[in-house]
Amino acid sequence: MATVQLREHPAEIGEGGAVGHAVTRVRGLVVPPPAEPASPRARMTHMAFLLDDILLAPFKAPIAGVRWIMSTIQKMADEELMNDQPWKERLIELQMMLEVGEISEEDYTREESVVFQALRDIRARREAIAREQRAAAGEDEDGGIGIYTGYGKG
Repeated sequence: MATVQLREHPAEIGEGGAVGHAVTRVRGLVVPPPAEPASPRARMTHMAFLLDDILLAPFKAPIAGVRWIMSTIQKMADEELMNDQPWKERLIELQMMLEVGEISEEDYTREESVVFQALRDIRARREAIAREQRAAAGEDEDGGIGIYTGYGKG
């Protein structure tokens, strides 16, 4: 039965079955020795970093908490700026108010223009973010098919 060794270069095992350290054979396979345990100095270095983390926690934790709060507020603000659903609901509400007669045609037109401008602004923000993401990914801007939707500029 041939021995199998999972290495690029086979180990040269001498008469005693060793290459400077003990080599074990299991069912014909050469098994390398277990890794050396960490030196006392390496263990002390690891312990020092752990101790630093514990001692500096009162200073690091508030900073991390403030960062988390600020990133959460930023995400919520971005979501609110990108959400067009309230504006669409406002448009439906205005149409119902016009049909019932609660507002005049002039008021409806004025409010409708505000709603459409808000929808165009949201669309422009979305397109700007998509352009930034494509640029960050290294994609060519002119590589896709352009579709005119009537929103935004250009």
